[in-house]
Amino acid sequence: MIFFLMLIPLWSGSASDIGHFKLVLRAGIVLWLVGIFTTSVCHEYWQFLLAQGVCIGLANGCMFVPTMSVVSTYFDPSRRSLAIGIILCGSATGGMIFPIMLNRLFGIIGFGWAVRAFGFMALALLVLAERLLKKRLPPKDSAKFFEPSELKDIVFVLFIVGSFLNFSGLYFAFFYVNAYARNQLGMTLEETIPILMVLNGVGVPGRLIPMFLADRYFRPIHVGLPINLITALLLFVWIAVKSTASMYGFAVVYGLFASALQGLFPATMADLTIDPRKTGTRFGMGFALSSFGVLIGSPVGGALIEYKHGDYLYAQVFAGSCGIMGFLCVGLAVFIHGKKSKELTS
Repeated sequence: MIFFLMLIPLWSGSASDIGHFKLVLRAGIVLWLVGIFTTSVCHEYWQFLLAQGVCIGLANGCMFVPTMSVVSTYFDPSRRSLAIGIILCGSATGGMIFPIMLNRLFGIIGFGWAVRAFGFMALALLVLAERLLKKRLPPKDSAKFFEPSELKDIVFVLFIVGSFLNFSGLYFAFFYVNAYARNQLGMTLEETIPILMVLNGVGVPGRLIPMFLADRYFRPIHVGLPINLITALLLFVWIAVKSTASMYGFAVVYGLFASALQGLFPATMADLTIDPRKTGTRFGMGFALSSFGVLIGSPVGGALIEYKHGDYLYAQVFAGSCGIMGFLCVGLAVFIHGKKSKELTS
């Protein structure tokens, strides 16, 4: 699902730039509704994979980046990062509310109608979003899905390579932290649900505070660098988590910094884009190239757990090492960016 969310913007971002924002958004809404309502009648794993992984993944890819790129054009650089952060808080808020709602409804009205109730609530929110969102800038005459000329910007390339490495490690913790709590700490499934709530809940301040700092005092890429390092080091700290209390503590701190790193990714791309009419194309390229980190990282981590017979050590070291390498790439991008800025001012 996350892979498609990040890959499809390669097309949807460019389509939005040339004037098809509403068409892409509506296609995403229809696909999302098809995915969620077909989920309510799924019984087999492959059915859930198609409905959730493919259909909703494609839908999210149609809606996510075009929405961010359009909203970012309404704000000057001094407020743009915070605006993007507020958008991204929607996922954190939904990640807190809807799992609790569904978990309670499952026992009252059953799986099918619980998912349909969620779908009807989402329908109202999606229709409201479609009515509120409008493209501000005139469309480009033409746009390619992939602009090779953008890869001549070494700062942009280094940032994307660093993000690919970061996402390879970052999402491993999101996908496996609950399994770790059950398999290594002996927690029950019900006891691990609040961990997911915590990871999503701290995403609100995790996205807003760094964005405020990026707008008011620094630039997104400068705020993201130390957060990148801390997130990578926390994956090594995870190795020392051996109790329920420390598991919750890790979820709070990691969720805070990992969500900040996630939020600063699109904010940095927007900041590094000089021509606002190319925002959708750049977002699409950046997300698409980084998406393979999401696709590769977690399966590799899972394979390492299996290789170690259920021990998470090798997988945790792999995830942390990816984060460190990502930090080094982004650090080099910051250095070159600073050097270019000094040359321009002098």
